[in-house]
Amino acid sequence: RARAYDAVAQSDLRNSAIAQEAYFLDNEAYSTEVSLLPGYVGSKGVELRVSNANEVDWAGSAYHQSGTSTFCFDSAAGAPLNRKPGLSGSC
Repeated sequence: RARAYDAVAQSDLRNSAIAQEAYFLDNEAYSTEVSLLPGYVGSKGVELRVSNANEVDWAGSAYHQSGTSTFCFDSAAGAPLNRKPGLSGSC
């Protein structure tokens, strides 16, 4: 079950990346406010955080309360989603 919850968190972070790009097209900057991301609807139990956002890049993390990992994304590093053990919510 925990792997399924992790997959949901990972999917939500990917979906937020797409929503960030849509937001950027309209505002020429990325958003720190998840509620402003167009079309993004978070899954129940998933905590999504945007730790940094500006006119150039953004970084964020997501985890599910019942999962085992936090998933991280940093557009400045050009890094793909990566997994960090534990539910810290930060990367």
